Amino acid sequence: MQSLLPSLRLCYTFVTKGLVTILFTLTALLMPAVTYSHSRPRLRFECANHLKQIGIALHTYHDVYGSFPPAYVADENGKPMHRWRVLLLPFLEQELIYRQYDFSEPWDGPNNIRLAPMLRDLYECPSDTNSGLPSQASYVVVMGSGTMWPYEKAVKLAEITDAHGDTIAVVEVHNSGIQITEPCDLDIASLPLVINPKSGQGISSGHSGGAQVVCADGRLRFLSNTTDKETLIKLLILDNGSPNPDN
Repeated sequence: MQSLLPSLRLCYTFVTKGLVTILFTLTALLMPAVTYSHSRPRLRFECANHLKQIGIALHTYHDVYGSFPPAYVADENGKPMHRWRVLLLPFLEQELIYRQYDFSEPWDGPNNIRLAPMLRDLYECPSDTNSGLPSQASYVVVMGSGTMWPYEKAVKLAEITDAHGDTIAVVEVHNSGIQITEPCDLDIASLPLVINPKSGQGISSGHSGGAQVVCADGRLRFLSNTTDKETLIKLLILDNGSPNPDN
């Protein structure tokens, strides 16, 4: 019996080490899946925080200037030159970068283009990773007559006759391909009136099930992929008949 003990100990050691190896391998295989499942809500939370800060900044801008910023600043020929994202910088605690921005040169001039990468933490969703651009705007506005962004015209809060929580101010666009300082947003005339359109443009996100938007009252709203065309149009238009309790 004693002669069997070394063999039994060797067998026990071999089995124990084998089990440890198997458990370690299984843990290593499962960890990426666990990490990924937890990262998606985190990215959506970070994106929501970006949008909330933009909503606050829009209202602070309104308090100072008596209106929201225009969608863009045009040159003497009416050509869009500088975007609302730049005008909002002092109200996003980026006064230093704003002072470095040169409104006398184009958005992609040598001075201004170098500033764009500094704004990624403000205007780029952390789930947008496939653009290949040094800086990409994930948050854009929908321009057009009847919207909150009638091109170069600035809108006052009092002009929004609908409930402010039923009027879209800023939307997400997943992998937009738009540089942050580029004078480019969405136009309601060519906007796909669905959430996450197959074309990849329009209101879209890298988050599951829909996309986030900021409304005129500064609050965040999640629009699901099932949002219908009529509902989306009503949310984009200032006077769709939704009563504003403040009026």
